[in-house]
Parts: sequence; C-alpha cells; structure tokens
Amino acid sequence: MTDAEIKVFWSAASEVPGGAALKDLLLSALRPSTALELNDCEMSALKSKVDKRMREELSDLQPWRLHTLRSTAHSLMDRAGISPQDRRAGTPKGLKALAAEVEKIVGR
Repeated sequence: MTDAEIKVFWSAASEVPGGAALKDLLLSALRPSTALELNDCEMSALKSKVDKRMREELSDLQPWRLHTLRSTAHSLMDRAGISPQDRRAGTPKGLKALAAEVEKIVGR
C-alpha cells in the first residue's frame, strides 16, 4: 500500500466495527490466518467493509488482500532501516520502528 492508502486504511478501519483487528494485523506484520481469530468468511466481510470505506476516499484504490497488510508492514520496516532478519523475527526493534512509521503516515 502507498502512504496515502495506509492513511485512508487506518481511518476506515477505525470507523468499521472490528476494524481494530485489521489495524493490529498491519502493526504486527503477522499472517492473517495467524493473527486473526476470525474464520475466512468473517475476515472477508471485515475486509470488504474497510475496502468500501476506503473507496469512498480513494476512487483509484488498487486491489488489496489481507496479506497486503503484512507486505506493507515489511516495506515500512525496510524503510525504517530494519534488517530482513529482524523483520521476519518480529523483534521489538522491528515492531517499534513499524509503529513509528505508521504513526508518521497517519499523522498522530
């Protein structure tokens, strides 16, 4: 996701019931099946609600999947200078850097 898409995603996930789970997915860099205690149907429904909100703000939104959040998290850690080993291991250093990057983007 681009920075603009991340910002809109964050806002949309804040407005949708259960959206905090998707925000946690971005901040944890975990696989959706590992991080979410939802079945496939519930995950799909939640993603669709957030996606709909995002499209209200970004008409040219590129298609994304839940796994896109993990890829985005890794890209943000890379931007912050976190080594591939620390990204894969989910180290506190990597997760802290990820949270800082997201915070810069969403403007908090």
